[in-house]
Formats: sequence, structure tokens, C-alpha cells
Amino acid sequence: MDRHLILNRCSLICLWLNTVLMVMKLGTGYFYESRALFADGMHSLLDVTADIFVLYTVSMARLPTDEKHPYGYSRYETLGNIVISLMLVGASVMIIYDAILGLDQPMMPLQPIVAIAAVLSIIANEISYQYVASRAKSIKSDLLLSTAVHQRADAATSLVVLIAAIASLYGFAIADTLGAIIIAVMIGYYALPSLLKSLEELMDKGLDPSDIEVIKNTILQVDGVRDHHFLRSRRMAEKGYIDVHIVVSSRISVSEGHYIGDMVKASLLLLDGISDVTVHIDAEDDQEIEHQQPDRKAVEKWLASESIVFDRLVIHYLVGGVELEIFLKQGVMLPDIRYPSWLRDITVYYVT
Repeated sequence: MDRHLILNRCSLICLWLNTVLMVMKLGTGYFYESRALFADGMHSLLDVTADIFVLYTVSMARLPTDEKHPYGYSRYETLGNIVISLMLVGASVMIIYDAILGLDQPMMPLQPIVAIAAVLSIIANEISYQYVASRAKSIKSDLLLSTAVHQRADAATSLVVLIAAIASLYGFAIADTLGAIIIAVMIGYYALPSLLKSLEELMDKGLDPSDIEVIKNTILQVDGVRDHHFLRSRRMAEKGYIDVHIVVSSRISVSEGHYIGDMVKASLLLLDGISDVTVHIDAEDDQEIEHQQPDRKAVEKWLASESIVFDRLVIHYLVGGVELEIFLKQGVMLPDIRYPSWLRDITVYYVT
């Protein structure tokens, strides 16, 4: 099934479920004066808002690449996760503040209907979590997994409401207010890790070290690759992006070097989660080399000053300087020359 279709379907399921639970918990919590159940209802209200936002981000993330977004719109999933997490953290703070204010107010035992509402919420949310979490793992979506976690968090907060309702029936009236505070702390506990992970992704955090090791081994297994360096990675939603310099023989043709680079790219794209690869070809490990060597025009000017008339010229830019391969016509002799500081060696070939 298409990734975006799964995201859309799961988000709609969560949206309708959370809407029903929100109405039930807010209404029951308000009319039966349960601060914990009302706080749980506020959590469901935020989930409804989050589900609507998820539907929007999914619709944006599936847009194709264009001139303004050459890497696509996958960052919308990351942005959506950040907004949802911030909403949950903000709600957590507000619920704790309201509960603390309620500690000075008279407290009455809760009605059994509060416990019934909590049980229904626990069952519905746990079923929803199991389904959405399995779908999120199958398509490797942090956004959908975050949505699933919110469903389990809702089940957990409803469990707190149930315990508070039972405790209240046995005369522990403050349990309702304490339950609201516990719910708020749990909301923040679930939201903060998701927020931090998305912020790291937004700041182009690299792939996991285990993934990097697999990438390195894959590169070195390609025939013709001598080494690699400047390996960089980042992630956008479920997509991984790789930039790498590979070292090939300095004596092969440009086209062969390009072919080896294509093989490296093809091998990396076969890895799970890698969506785009950029490969730079190096003749040597040039991580600390300052390129202050003459270009082709300057080399040809020097050869002309030395009265060297060539049929073809191949230039090798290497660590110790420049090496030249000069192709001369039969009968043409190479004159005595003065080696400039940038010249390491000259090899002469005769064209038949």
C-alpha cells in the first residue's frame, strides 16, 4: 500500500476516534466535576487538532520536487511533529497550573460514570495504538509513530483517571486533582522525546552510527573504490541522504571514474531508507590538500614556452604536484626542459 495512503488512513481513524473520546470526556468531566477526566479530555482535544495537522502535513509531504524544493517536501512531516509536540507540552503546563489552583477548592467524590468513561477510553485508545504503531513501523514514519504514541499516552492518562475515580469513591477526594497533575506530567513525558528528535532532524543530524558503518562497508565493496572520505548524511522524514567522496585510481579515464561513482550510488540506493546519494570522484585522498596548481590553460602556455608541440595532453592533479602525459607525433623529440615547481613528472607517448 502507498505510504501516503497509509498515513492518511491512520490519521483519519485517529481523528474520528479522538473526536468521539474528546466529546465524551470533556462532557462527562465537566458535568460530573472531574478535573482528571476533563484534563484527559483536553488531551483528546489536542489529539484531534494534531490529527488535522497530520492530514495537512501528509498532503504537503507527498508533493513532488520542484525548483523551490529540490529535495521535496518531506520536512513537512518533521515540522508537523514539532508543532504537535509543542502543543502537548504547552497543554501539560496548563493542566498542571490549573490543578495546582484547584488544590484549595472543596473536593467531592467522583461518580461511577467517570470510571466507565475512563475504561472505554483505555480500550479504544489501546486498540488504536496497536494498529497505528504497526503501520508506522512498516513505513518508517516518525510522524505516524508519534501519533500512535499519543494514542497510548491517551490510554495511559485514562488509566490514571480510572485509578483516581476509584480512589475518590473510597474517600480519597484529592485523587482527582492529583490524577490531573499526573496526566499532565505523562503528556509532557511522551511529547518531549518526540520534540527533541524532530528538532535534531530539522538541524540535519546525521544517520545513526550503525547505519553509517553499513554505508562505509557498502562503498568499499564496490570494485574500483580505493578509499572514501568526507562522508556526510542527513535525514528528512523517512528519507536518508548521503554525500561522499570516493578515491579511485589516478590512471583511469574520467568516464571510468564516473562509472565507479554510479556503481557506488546504485549500491547505496539499495540500502533501506536511502533516497538520494551524491558521489564526488577523487584521484587521491585530498582531505588536506590546498589546490594551488595550474589549470589546463596555464599548463599549455608553459608547454608552448618550452617549444613542445603535442598531439594530445592528459593532466593528472596529484598530492605531490602535477603529472603530464604528452602524446607526440612520430619523429618529434621532447626538448630539454626546466621543471617548474608544480611539475612532478612527464610521460611521453608517440602517436602512430
